[in-house]
Amino acid sequence: MSRLLINISKYIILFLMLAYTYVSYMTLGRKKEKTLQRRYIIQNVLTLLIFTICSIILISYDVTALALISFVLELAYLVLLVIMYRLLYPGCSVALVNNMAMLLSLGFVMVQRLAPQNALKQFLIVLVGTVVSFFVPHIMRKRRQLFKLKYIFAVVGIGLLCVTLILGKTTWGANISIDIAGFTFQPSEFVKILYILFVAALLSKAKSFRNILISGIVAAVHVLVLIASNDLGCALIFFVVYIVMLYVASGKIHYLALGILCGCGAAVMAYKLFSHVKTRISAWQNPWAIIDGGGYQITQSLFAIGTGGLFGMGLCQGMPNSIPVAVKDFVYSAIVEEFGLLFGICLILVCFCCYINMMKVALRSRDMYYKLIAVGFGTIYMFQCFLTIGGVTKFIPSTGVTLPFVSYGGSSILCSLMMFAVVQAVFIVVKENEGDETIEDRTKSDTKEKTASGRSAERKKNANNPK
Repeated sequence: MSRLLINISKYIILFLMLAYTYVSYMTLGRKKEKTLQRRYIIQNVLTLLIFTICSIILISYDVTALALISFVLELAYLVLLVIMYRLLYPGCSVALVNNMAMLLSLGFVMVQRLAPQNALKQFLIVLVGTVVSFFVPHIMRKRRQLFKLKYIFAVVGIGLLCVTLILGKTTWGANISIDIAGFTFQPSEFVKILYILFVAALLSKAKSFRNILISGIVAAVHVLVLIASNDLGCALIFFVVYIVMLYVASGKIHYLALGILCGCGAAVMAYKLFSHVKTRISAWQNPWAIIDGGGYQITQSLFAIGTGGLFGMGLCQGMPNSIPVAVKDFVYSAIVEEFGLLFGICLILVCFCCYINMMKVALRSRDMYYKLIAVGFGTIYMFQCFLTIGGVTKFIPSTGVTLPFVSYGGSSILCSLMMFAVVQAVFIVVKENEGDETIEDRTKSDTKEKTASGRSAERKKNANNPK
């Protein structure tokens, strides 16, 4: 009987996810405020329904006090997240908040499924990160102070990476984390924020070649320290984000072309210098040939995706834990195995919808500093999603990065929450400035129309009464 209910539930969950994805894209266009508010409410309801159904299934398989407490706390959090954002910042992007809530809800479900002993810990990290992120939009309003601190951001960021290089704990061949008083965190996740703020400040004055040169040197130092730490996935993210921001700031295609050439050259050098890169390339080309070695993780991922098919095995019916580090780097494979490929495609579309919302913020901003911040964080988010999903599906070689909001990991969650909060701050500032500009534009427009109509009347009068 329980097997029948799970089979039915997977189709219900898929339908709800399809509906959520459709409504998410319907919020992108210019609609009446009442229509948008209705769609936002539908998004919230669908998120809560998906989360509740999944949680009931998980609890039915593991009826413990910890599972029940986690469910109640997480459900309350998802409701309060949307309410608090809209109360504290009425001008925020509700669509972005809703998509973030959806991704976080899937993260709660997958952590409970794959590592239930860490579910409460993950929730507490999300809670702390959310409280901190509520202060970010207020801080981001202080544009002048942030602009003046740009070199401090660069020094602190490089310093943190150097400390990680020297004192960091080696994980999967890379020095990426530091242990302090029993807590493990990845400094590179937080350096992303400082890095974007620094690059945006310098490149907002991209007409000065001196600023471009300085920003390029500092960006190169970040990337080189990450390469020395063997954190090549993060180094790639930093490099790509800088090239995109430089192109947006300067508008010059030759910078983009030069960046692509440098990236290709760096990839060839990395293949020759690093043994684990060779292993990952070999695993990408033909994982079946080394299935008992470097290809084991990717083959297990492909087995899981293939087993899930279009509609999935059903929650708790697959074997996602057979994939090494499934709750972190390979969480997408676990999702597709139990929820299905259609659900996985919807997840990709929701991530892409977040990216579109961020780029809309960038396009609307007339301030180059804020524009570059939105572009930078949007690029980091989408490129990280691409690296994660592309790696686990064998589309590209695996890079070992997490899926924002969905994968288990305190540093990744905290960084993602803060990045989205920064973009929210830019959205609020842009919206306020747009309102001011709209009033000014209307005044100017009315003045021009009156002047034009006056001149037209004068011409007609002269034409009818020639001297």
